Amino acid sequence: MYATCLRKGTRVIGLMELKKTIASIKEAIENKLSHPFLARYVVKPFIDEDKLLLFYTLFKEADIPESEIHEYCTTAMLVQIALDTHDLVGNDKCNEREKFVERQLTVLAGDYFSGLYYAILADLKDVKMIQVLANAIKEINESKIQLYHSTHSLEEQLECLKKIEGALSFQLGVHMNQTSFASFACHYLTYKRICEEADRLNEGDSSIFIESLKRTKYNEQQMKSKLFDVSQKWYEQVIAFLNSNRVHSQALIDYLYDRIHTMQYSHQHMLNKMVEEG
Repeated sequence: MYATCLRKGTRVIGLMELKKTIASIKEAIENKLSHPFLARYVVKPFIDEDKLLLFYTLFKEADIPESEIHEYCTTAMLVQIALDTHDLVGNDKCNEREKFVERQLTVLAGDYFSGLYYAILADLKDVKMIQVLANAIKEINESKIQLYHSTHSLEEQLECLKKIEGALSFQLGVHMNQTSFASFACHYLTYKRICEEADRLNEGDSSIFIESLKRTKYNEQQMKSKLFDVSQKWYEQVIAFLNSNRVHSQALIDYLYDRIHTMQYSHQHMLNKMVEEG
């Protein structure tokens, strides 16, 4: 009984320490992103804590010194934020000067965030990592273009989504000989994105992925049903990986189980509601 309580207490401490570390890195990133002029015109950059956690684990598993892990995590998140910021730039016609200025500043903000990650890697003298990140960015942008013009099957659209969400983690993982965990990160982030897209579709919102779905043969109800079926499939794959003992950190496993089950519960509730309304 005492040993069981001790293990539970150790897990709680480990989870608290992990969350504290991630919060510390997040704060450092927020400080780097802070720019009073951009804050007036550009939407505050979103820092995805799930992605930050997975980046941290990748570098941790590769036995990189803790001080450098913080720098590499910051670099990876700046790349992600730069990509996300450029996604905010619309392609509709701007007739108002204020909107035009806002759009131009959003483009410049994305470029500014890109410049920050180049500066960090230059200080670390890691030219190879610059190449790895450049390849990931290229793959992500090509997948976005393909999805934007897609009239293909749901499977091909999901493959594009997987690359958009997971290419950065996967390329980093391959570079650091952590392919197994990188594959998990890719699946986890894809599952999360599918859940988010199902939420958007259910709420009547739009996205590049939903617009690509509308160009297929499915009507709205069929699209909802397909997305829920797909989310269940990816949920099972992610859980199977966590159960395979290939993740070494118990704190990470506990955190991910909690996140996955929260998303699954939310979607099961939504599915039940959809069935009742259907």
